[in-house]
Amino acid sequence: MQSVRVLARRLVSRTSNGNSTLTSTARLSTKSGSREEKLLAKDPALSKYQSTKTAVQRIQLFGAVYEIAYKVQQRNAAEAQDVKQNIESQNIVEQR
Repeated sequence: MQSVRVLARRLVSRTSNGNSTLTSTARLSTKSGSREEKLLAKDPALSKYQSTKTAVQRIQLFGAVYEIAYKVQQRNAAEAQDVKQNIESQNIVEQR
């Protein structure tokens, strides 16, 4: 739906006069058919798989913790690489 709106805006902006038939995005929307209505209807068999607010919050918290842990791991790896390079450069200087 978002891409339809963007396309409509582009078409409207390209017309030479502003009185185009595509001036309103509401004219582009169509009513859902019977098949779409059936697909969007609630299915009682899927009710046990519905997300709850607390489950969503837990997943978001886990994602945030995972992201922080990943960034810390990357930072530690970069610091270890820097330390290794410093030690190697000091060894080269001492050998001269």
